[in-house]
Amino acid sequence: MNKLVLATFLFTFLLSCSNISNQPEFEKRFFSDKSFWNQPIGENPEIDARSDEWIALMKTEPNTPNIGINASQWTIPVYEVDDSTPVYT
Repeated sequence: MNKLVLATFLFTFLLSCSNISNQPEFEKRFFSDKSFWNQPIGENPEIDARSDEWIALMKTEPNTPNIGINASQWTIPVYEVDDSTPVYT
């Protein structure tokens, strides 16, 4: 019985770690092409004196892929849509 429980747990754990999805993967781009978030960085950008502090702070949250965007609560509305989402004008 213990082996069955362990095997079930292991299978469930491995399945939850997999990236199985029927959804097509696409780049998440929450801002327009003209937004400063989507502008290329120039050849000689001015570096903020506090950059090391900001990088250290970001490293404390390694599981957060969207720097500066809280997509679940306490933020401006962020909506993800695809080609099947109805459009209203």
